Amino acid sequence: MAEDTASKLLDAAEALFSERGISAVSVRDITTRAGTNVASAHYHFGSKDGLIKAVVKRRISAVNTRRLEMLKELKKQLGDKPVPVRDLMRAFLLPAITLIHEADGGGEHFVRFVARAQAETNETVRREMFSRLKKTVSIFLDEFERTLPNISREQVFIMLVFSAGAMMQSVLFPFDKFALATGCNSKLSRQEVIELLISFSTAGLEGGGL
Repeated sequence: MAEDTASKLLDAAEALFSERGISAVSVRDITTRAGTNVASAHYHFGSKDGLIKAVVKRRISAVNTRRLEMLKELKKQLGDKPVPVRDLMRAFLLPAITLIHEADGGGEHFVRFVARAQAETNETVRREMFSRLKKTVSIFLDEFERTLPNISREQVFIMLVFSAGAMMQSVLFPFDKFALATGCNSKLSRQEVIELLISFSTAGLEGGGL
């Protein structure tokens, strides 16, 4: 029962933050949406900041776990050989893309929540995101360095940021409506769009650094 209440609060917080922005949402707004009370929110999370951190932790931890599982499987298959760039990029991007397209809409709420946090320069979200991503990103950078020894770690990191930005933009921007408005009536499936994103990101890295 306690877990159900915590999950309902997280779902409500994530949805409201994505709809209204973080500063405009109160703990009471969240508990009302969740069908619970303020005392339960304080019991599970302590404060609004605690809720924000828990929203980030829930999603990013799941994505990181899957990223590392995919990387581990690749390294197991390849032995001592460097992992190809495309495979590394797929392992880095696909878990996040899968989250975004979850059937319950929670992943899309999370992406919109992060975008609003960036617009509001919410330091709680930024610190928590950095804390949760730091170790996993470092592991991937080690692998990219091994595969692409002629490109600096800094440049690989920046291109990963570019790729993550393109991934988020693909959710936030209504491509279908824009395509129709510009006379480009694309019939690409979601999977084909994902493959284009991975190809785009891979080409950027394989093209070399500055």
